[in-house]
Amino acid sequence: MAMQRRRQVIVASALAAAIAVSASAMASWMPPHAAFLEPQKAPRKLKIVGNLHAMYPSRHARLRLHISNPLGQRVTVTRVSARVHRGAGPSGRCPASMLVIRTWHGSRTLAPGVTKTFHLKARMRRRSPDRCQGTRWQLTYHARSVRR
Repeated sequence: MAMQRRRQVIVASALAAAIAVSASAMASWMPPHAAFLEPQKAPRKLKIVGNLHAMYPSRHARLRLHISNPLGQRVTVTRVSARVHRGAGPSGRCPASMLVIRTWHGSRTLAPGVTKTFHLKARMRRRSPDRCQGTRWQLTYHARSVRR
């Protein structure tokens, strides 16, 4: 009976130690409360949708991006950019360097649930080969924002 009691004590001690280690590991992942006093970068949960049509060599156009804020608090967008990946069209492939999209810099606030339109300047280089006409590029969008 004493042996059984001793095993219970050992198992209970091991279980308590495992719980303490787990709790300290979880606590290390949580930010300190002081971090919430200043504006923080918003999580990457803004929804960005846009497209660009009918590009041909030396054409200038505006890339219209619609940015939605599904978060529960206001967000201020300070930078929006688009990365161009190699495209393919009816006449073959076209390198990403033939399409130039300028980064938008500024400050626009989005309330929760609101969508706003941002315009980025785009152009196809004059020296683009003819095979680049009608190309469909994949664009990756990125917005830098701060919660308010």
